[in-house]
Amino acid sequence: MRVFADSESGNKAHGVFYMLAAAIFSVLVLAGCGGTNTQKTLAGQSDNAHPKHETPDSGSAVAKRETGTPDTEWYIQNPGGLHFTISTADELAGLADIVNGTDDKAKQDNFSGKTVRLTRDIDLSGYAGGEGWVPIGDDPGWGENDNPFSGMFDGGGHVISNLTINRPNALRQGLFGNVTGGKVANVGLNRVNIHGGTNVGGVVGGLRRNSSVTNAYSTGVISGNEAVGGIAGEVAFNSNVADCYSAAAVSGIMHIGGVAGYLGDSSAVASSYSAGAVTGSGSNIGGVVGLASSEWSVTNSAALNPVVKSPRGAGRVIGINSVRLSHGEFSNNAAYAGVKDYTGGTAWANRDASLMDGVDVAFADINNDPTIGGRFITRAVWTTEKGKLPGLHGRAAAMPEHLLNSTHPAIAHSGSVDNTVAAATIGDWLPHPYDLAYNTLMSCEENSIIFTGSDHDTYPLLALQEAYGIRTDVRVVNFALLNAGWYIKQLMNEEPRVPISFSEEEIDSLRPQSNPPQSAEQHTLHNANLTFTLPDIRRHNVLRVQDKMLLNIVDAVAWSKPIYFTLGASDGSNLMGLAPFLRVEGLVHRLMPERVTHVNSHDIDRTIAMIDSVYLLREVDESNYIARRMQVHYLQIVSDLHRLMKDLRRNNDPRYSEYMAVSLRFLNRCVEIIPWDWRPRTFRHEFYMDNGMVDEAIAAMEEAIRDDPEHRSQYEPLLHQARGRKAQD
Repeated sequence: MRVFADSESGNKAHGVFYMLAAAIFSVLVLAGCGGTNTQKTLAGQSDNAHPKHETPDSGSAVAKRETGTPDTEWYIQNPGGLHFTISTADELAGLADIVNGTDDKAKQDNFSGKTVRLTRDIDLSGYAGGEGWVPIGDDPGWGENDNPFSGMFDGGGHVISNLTINRPNALRQGLFGNVTGGKVANVGLNRVNIHGGTNVGGVVGGLRRNSSVTNAYSTGVISGNEAVGGIAGEVAFNSNVADCYSAAAVSGIMHIGGVAGYLGDSSAVASSYSAGAVTGSGSNIGGVVGLASSEWSVTNSAALNPVVKSPRGAGRVIGINSVRLSHGEFSNNAAYAGVKDYTGGTAWANRDASLMDGVDVAFADINNDPTIGGRFITRAVWTTEKGKLPGLHGRAAAMPEHLLNSTHPAIAHSGSVDNTVAAATIGDWLPHPYDLAYNTLMSCEENSIIFTGSDHDTYPLLALQEAYGIRTDVRVVNFALLNAGWYIKQLMNEEPRVPISFSEEEIDSLRPQSNPPQSAEQHTLHNANLTFTLPDIRRHNVLRVQDKMLLNIVDAVAWSKPIYFTLGASDGSNLMGLAPFLRVEGLVHRLMPERVTHVNSHDIDRTIAMIDSVYLLREVDESNYIARRMQVHYLQIVSDLHRLMKDLRRNNDPRYSEYMAVSLRFLNRCVEIIPWDWRPRTFRHEFYMDNGMVDEAIAAMEEAIRDDPEHRSQYEPLLHQARGRKAQD
């Protein structure tokens, strides 16, 4: 799993667009465009003012160089100590190895009675490969005593960035996995990307037996199956979460909460809030807590989410399926009045201090009173500032877009792209545009650029980024808007920036013009070292600003960022001769530095990984014309897989059996989510027939005729074909 971190452009590109003397074509002359990695690596230096592995809390000393290899020396040198400090990602990974018993030099230790203090902000990008970060307290089973962390972790008010986990079916996933009799405090998690199974949280997966998380926050994306929370997945047996907030988008199946997924057994959530989207497909979905059971407490907390939704019901503050909230304490809890439900409406039925949807607070109340009715008073913990949300560690939190725009209808601005248009309207399209947009963004590598072709493949992407904070590292570039100077400047100047070599004055002078070439001509982008054939005037009679900008961006990027095109943007009229350089990767086409061939035109490994463990594929509202029409994107994947599976089988490729099984699961899912369309069923028949699975083909066509009689005429010839093949065999 890759980390989705922000990056900054390095040396600013320079250049000018001018006419060739021979007037054959307008070309781009660009200077070199470089890039820098935002994950800073500092050369190791000694700090004579402090013992080894001791650094001042201010972080003024120079940090050790990160290696991507866990470091346990800080513990080995003082195995009998009660207080330890760590300052690097490697040392934090070493803590996980010690607690989990996986270090071959240090003895296993749950740190009971001991304190570990973080003295610097750290970046976990170096631990994003494969399945990603290994949680501290790696719990292999359901036993609460399996490798727990039982000490005190003090984050010192520091920030841990780019925590990535990709274990879709694993138990207890988060920065910490299993905290039993332990405490985690004073830490912020920025840009987490966590995909787990049961008991999944940003800070901790399972919090049990007199444990706590205090003064902590998370941002990013967190998903799982059951008991998923922005701070903690499970909070049980006299444990508590207090003075915490999450702006992460949290999703799963059941027991999903913005702060805690499951809360029970005499445990509590207090003075905490969530400001990210909370979504689930099952029961007990809540803005603060998902399921609360068996003596629990939720007090002085707030649900400030854009949406809290599930087709099976949800609550703004707590998702428990009980209006009276028996067996628990529920007091002084509030919710933003504009929180949307599954239908896109805000008509929550149980609005009251004693009911699951909490008391209404309007945006004006939140904006003018940053304590939100006194729920987040300072107490040396919260930092408040008018116009912002309560924050921790001396910093107020930014007001999220869904609150800032709550009093203004979505109106497109003439001078900028108003992404709130998408955020406001996508609710009418869910779940299909959400899923397709999510799948498209997740198909892209980190810090990439993706070109889009229409409203339908642009605004859903922007909505997920703006409303849900999903994959904000991917810069969406719309071809149509790329004809406007203000938009080009926005791409060039606003993060994440798009490398562009034109000056603002040159951008202002760009105009459409006739396309000079009378016949096909080769052209080279020198920075990108890419030679291709430009379309002649018969195929492309007008040279648009977007055409000039596409080539400018490709050359200015010079492979420092991945460049993608949505399927809707991959039309030849948009590509200026670059089509032969596109490789298919699931729902996107990636620009490659060399021409692709039949052999490498499709990254089958990446496509299989995406459809098997990343893509969301939920049922679609067939009454929605847009949703129905856009299903062709999934059918394109099916068509590609059909050809690829035949190639693998013909070449006796060892990946064939595994990839065939994944392809069929995907195809069966396509049949389920778009049952009105006959094409997935016929594709499935062809899959079976071309891969020697005649009995399966017969059964599939019999099922098709039974379940979709409207298209019987499409299926009967195929059934006859399969039965004929069976008779021959």
